[in-house]
Amino acid sequence: MYDHLKLQAARLRRQTFEAFVEAGEAHLGGSFSMIEMLIALYEEVLGVDDKFILSKAHASFPLCLLLRQKGMRPKLTTHLERDPENGIHCTTGSLGHGLPMATGMAMAKKRLIDAGKIFVMISDGECQEGSVWEAALSAGKHRLNNLIVIVDCNKMQCYGSTDEVQPMEPFGDKWKSFGFEVHNCKGHDIEALKLELGS
Repeated sequence: MYDHLKLQAARLRRQTFEAFVEAGEAHLGGSFSMIEMLIALYEEVLGVDDKFILSKAHASFPLCLLLRQKGMRPKLTTHLERDPENGIHCTTGSLGHGLPMATGMAMAKKRLIDAGKIFVMISDGECQEGSVWEAALSAGKHRLNNLIVIVDCNKMQCYGSTDEVQPMEPFGDKWKSFGFEVHNCKGHDIEALKLELGS
């Protein structure tokens, strides 16, 4: 049923690698770990009133390439600059900033009774930043049920595994304690991602 999306993910992975070779830089792990998540979001989940923010912008090449396939023209860069007309709704790249901005956007939507949700993808290593938990605390207080946080748990960061650098477990329980409903699924399973993200 999802074979066409699996093929699209494989093509995007190849295009991302080729773009890295051409650019002479690469954040392969963080980019490759989220490709199926991007495909599920943009092909199956995001509605016309929804917005997506990529906080882990060091891995932005596949997002920019996917947006280009959809007729937009975002700049291919590892630090995204706000460009709403081309699908980039926040300037990101400094880790820990995406969730606070997404929380503010979700709060504004709720107060203005605007339709749609705010989806934000952060990395597990990024969750070592205090600003992530300050934003989570605020989101819980204001009951932002229009904010969907996707944590790409690939268990790796720049200087080693997340367990070596700063263990985060019990990870899901931490989010629950801030008032979030927590779901887990394999990040490369497009069908599972659609069910979890679209619910």
